[in-house]
Amino acid sequence: AFLYMLRHTEPPGNAEHGQAVFRSKGCVRCHSPTGTLGPDLARQAGAVTDWTQAMWNHAPAMRSSMKQAGMGWPRFQGQEFNDLLAYVRRLNPVHPEPLPPTLGDPQRGWQVFQKKSCIVCHSWQAEAKRRGPALGAPLKIPVTFTGVSALMWNHVPQMQEAMQEKN
Repeated sequence: AFLYMLRHTEPPGNAEHGQAVFRSKGCVRCHSPTGTLGPDLARQAGAVTDWTQAMWNHAPAMRSSMKQAGMGWPRFQGQEFNDLLAYVRRLNPVHPEPLPPTLGDPQRGWQVFQKKSCIVCHSWQAEAKRRGPALGAPLKIPVTFTGVSALMWNHVPQMQEAMQEKN
């Protein structure tokens, strides 16, 4: 398990770069360091898997608020997501260091994949010809957790539009 996880770990992000990402992506408009409009981000800082889950679950409400405010959807590239997480962790210096991520349960993941209706648009095999991209080979999924997090975050607008079309 240790050798497998090496490819998923990455060095800590750069908090200074993360602060610039926080400003340039417009996060600062709703999420001040004290969380006046959006959730208090300092309380969200934890393991990257927890951070990703919190952002994913918050995305529909956030997208709606951003549309009303005339803001575009922020997209992450390269190390931006990792740097943003480093910045948010720095907002609360007494926040405990996150535990290393644990391996998930593939059987439970398959159940969640079906229960959340991901299977309606995504398959594992490219030949299944579903609307969304196949999640198995040859799709180039990033090998780090923050890379997968950024990929999922960038996918939110297209996914929500497709879900609305399918009702």
